Amino acid sequence: MNLIINSKKNLIKAQGHVEMILSFLVFMFFLFLLFSLLNPSKNKDVDSMILDVTSNAIIKQISSQFNTSTLILTEESGKEVKKGGGNCFFIQIPNFFDPVSNIVVRNYEDKEKPSSLDNLNLYIRFDKNKDQNFYRLYSSGDLEPELLPSELSRCAGLINPDHYTLVNPDKKIMINAKKAEELETDYSDNYLDLQQTLDINNEFSFYLHEKSFDEDTGGIIDDQIIAQGGKEPPFNSQVLSKDIPVSIIKQDAEIKFGILNIRTW
Repeated sequence: MNLIINSKKNLIKAQGHVEMILSFLVFMFFLFLLFSLLNPSKNKDVDSMILDVTSNAIIKQISSQFNTSTLILTEESGKEVKKGGGNCFFIQIPNFFDPVSNIVVRNYEDKEKPSSLDNLNLYIRFDKNKDQNFYRLYSSGDLEPELLPSELSRCAGLINPDHYTLVNPDKKIMINAKKAEELETDYSDNYLDLQQTLDINNEFSFYLHEKSFDEDTGGIIDDQIIAQGGKEPPFNSQVLSKDIPVSIIKQDAEIKFGILNIRTW
């Protein structure tokens, strides 16, 4: 009789141990699951990925490809221009330029020169009082060149191809100031549609800063916001932000250094 009672006690004790072990395993599984869901490093990686995806979508939306080339004239070129009237000259643009694109011409001082494009002939305003033998050419359908006055649009100064060098164009992708302004309008007027266009499910804001620097000290002397979508995140929301250095090109091909700030939440 005592043997049966002791066996039952041992069985009950063993069952208690198993229940304790099972309870402990369930508890540990719960802790593991909770830690996985609330793992700060894992959430940080996900948030960082969302910020990167948002940034890439915005940059793609406001960027354009531009062809840039260098035109270098010889001393003989000036003589030819003066023979043609002295106010402008023209060269024949090779086929590597897109014929449907606009071309903006900027001189060695980075000032725009009035120009016009007729088929593959590029007419450029010439200042005979200055030694101007270096020009930068920017080609894109997004540019708007300052056109030559009508009386100079067919000047006679065709330059001999042996008297100038036109470097094959480089392709560069830059932030297009006009597209950035269009993004600001879409953000303000059609935010939900813009999210679908960019394929962005999270909330976001952006600020495009144009910065100017002192030539002597290198310090920032001007900081302008040229485009923004400034929706404010809700109180206590987790906001991620990044600053991206960019080159901004305007419709006259003036290039500025800028910072694109993007926030997500």
